[in-house]
Amino acid sequence: MNRTRILTYIAITAVAVLVGVGVALAFTQPWNREAPAPTTAPTSAATSTGAPDDSVADDISDRQQIALEAARIMTTWTPDEDLNRTAAELRARTLMTKERAAAVIAPERPATGVEWLEAAERGATSVPNVELNYATESSETGVSVTATWTWNAPDGSDIPEEPGTQPRRYYFEFTEENKIHDYSY
Repeated sequence: MNRTRILTYIAITAVAVLVGVGVALAFTQPWNREAPAPTTAPTSAATSTGAPDDSVADDISDRQQIALEAARIMTTWTPDEDLNRTAAELRARTLMTKERAAAVIAPERPATGVEWLEAAERGATSVPNVELNYATESSETGVSVTATWTWNAPDGSDIPEEPGTQPRRYYFEFTEENKIHDYSY
């Protein structure tokens, strides 16, 4: 009888601890926090497509603006002209350190996939939407950006999205001079 009672108390205590830990974790996850304020002097800049006629503006740091621009460039593709997606990364080298820019090497093989091939066949260009991603932990010199895109075909037809290609989350690391010295997605 005593043994059964002890095991019951242990089981109840274990369940209570697990519930308490679960509740504590639920309230400390990054997506439950408000976005932090920029740590540098804010400037007015577009946070979505980055196009000159874009009227959406937010106060963001220089690094954040550069990261948004890099992600926009890196997700703007014209498949009938670009051999592969790396062609867009090559266009963003002006935002990188010399060492990082030299490390961007396009493969000699063309891109594949239904979405890419169909976009090439129709003469479509990707139209990116880029946003700062506050749901990730970043270093003091890092900025995270989420990029999505649609395809703009000259004939106005829809190009179906290939599963697993979107969104693309970029992680940019900067030098003190605000040049990208590393990135991944």
